[in-house]
Order: sequence, then structure tokens, then C-alpha cells
Amino acid sequence: MEQPSHIPVLLQEALSYWASDPEGYYVDLTLGLGGHSAALLERLPRAKLLGLDWDDQSLALARSRLARYESRVTFKQGNFATIDRILDSLGIQKVSGFLFDCGTSSHQILGRALGLSFQKDEPLDMRLSGTYSLSVAQIIKNAGESELIDILQTFGELPFSMVRRLTRAIIAARSSESLETTGDLVGVLSRVAGDRKIWAQVFQAFRISVNHELENLEAMLQALPKYLVPGGRIVGISFHSLEDRIVKVAFRSFQKDGYFQILTSKPVQALEEEIRLNPKARSAKLRAVEKI
Repeated sequence: MEQPSHIPVLLQEALSYWASDPEGYYVDLTLGLGGHSAALLERLPRAKLLGLDWDDQSLALARSRLARYESRVTFKQGNFATIDRILDSLGIQKVSGFLFDCGTSSHQILGRALGLSFQKDEPLDMRLSGTYSLSVAQIIKNAGESELIDILQTFGELPFSMVRRLTRAIIAARSSESLETTGDLVGVLSRVAGDRKIWAQVFQAFRISVNHELENLEAMLQALPKYLVPGGRIVGISFHSLEDRIVKVAFRSFQKDGYFQILTSKPVQALEEEIRLNPKARSAKLRAVEKI
């Protein structure tokens, strides 16, 4: 299977926190195309790993990429919000390190025709997993004004005045137009705002909403501590303030309970050289916590 181009974000920084035990058992909660995991398995030749992803196509690509390490890797399709059930079903009770990267891969954006980007005219779906029943097109068609306002304001981090104008434009358009593709939605957004940053925030809002991303992140974080061995670590990479806030609050809560220490007093961010090679890294923030 041909591998799409993929540059793992904050790779060396993530490994410096994640790879704590040369013979440990590690879990990549967002395996993606396997970049972080490949680096870990290369660095720690006696370590074992569970690679989890809810996207079956990404999982297949990662399996191909990690074929040389296959004897040390277990692949599993699933939502990291159910990581406790997944670990229990596999009989895994002791983990040396968890890693999650909340970013959406370029493979998902460019290769899946899910409507994740306003730069391509595709069906307005955005569901990263088949387990979710409603597409963004269905939400836009059926949601009430208050629900649309809540989605755009909460997950898009847009000013209320802009949210209200965008919502009214969507509601007005759906009564006489088909809003089934990303191009259809951009056509409506462009009547209100020509700023592509605003379009990106709208797309972010619908993607987060349809995939329940923040609820999944919170559920996953609360499930991890009991599986970590002393000295085990959780390393998380987030890409916008909503995710980062959830990670920060969770890690502070773990530390307050007295069983963890935060390893990153402030989030680790990419250096200019990495940003130059991979512009996506500009918004990445890494936080790490260790069980004591």
C-alpha cells in the first residue's frame, strides 16, 4: 500500500517524554499513519506497542508502515474514548506510556473525501468514523437556530455577532438551496465573511461537533491513570485552545490528587525550523504528566 506523505508533529519532543522505559508497553491512542510509533519502536527495540485508531484506512496504512515491527505491535480499530474497554479486552493492565495527537492527518483531509477542508468541493460529511449517525449536511439541514449557534460559538471560538450572522445565513440558505457539499457551505459563508480564517473556524466547529471530539477526549483522559505503572507517562499533543484546555485541566487534576507530577510547566511548541518544514506544527502544543 502506497504511503502518503506524513510528518509527525513534535516528534523528538514527544519521544523524549513518551519513551521512558526501554522494555515497556506503550499505547498510541491516535496511531494515524504511525509516525510517532515507528520512531518509538526504532528507539526502543524491546518495547511493545498497541496502536489504536478509529479510521480503518489510517490503520491499514499504519500497519503497512510498521510491518517490520509487527511482532511487537498490536493493531486495534476503536475510539480512544473507550480505551478502558479496549485494554481490558486485550488483558493489558500495565502501560508505560500513552501518547495522543489530536491533529487531523493530511490523509484524512485530502484522501478521504470527507469534506474536512473548504479548499476542495466534497460531500459535507466530516464523520471520521462510521459509528456516528449524522453528517454535517444532515445537522445543517435539521438543526434549530439555537443548536447551530451553540456549535459555532462553542467549537468555532467565533464572536457571537459573527456566529449569529453566519447562523442566519445558513438557515436562510437551506430553505431554498441544497447544502450538501463543502462548496455549498462556503458559498453561504462567503456572503457573510470573506476571511478564510473564519471559514476554517466554521469547518472546525462542525467537525468537532459531528465527531464528539471534546467529549471523547475527556472520557479518554479520565480512563488512563489506572493503567499507568509508576514512572509511566501520558503525552498529549493538541492543536487548538479547546483541546489544550481539556488536557491542561485533566493533568492539573491528576497532579492535585497526589499521584502525578506535571512534566511540562508550559506547553512545548515547535521550533521555527520544524514550522518551516511543516506549517501545521505552528499550532501544536505538547503536555506531559508522569505517575509517581
